[in-house]
Amino acid sequence: MGLIPGAAITLLGRAPMGDPLALRVADTTVAIRKREAKSILIKR
Repeated sequence: MGLIPGAAITLLGRAPMGDPLALRVADTTVAIRKREAKSILIKR
């Protein structure tokens, strides 16, 4: 799986123990582990 720079990402939710995370990327919902999410750079 890859993300395109500049893609909008929205946190939709977390599992009860905090892992995995549900994210909306463009028109797709994905679930990723926290260790994978740490490599995503977020700009506001």
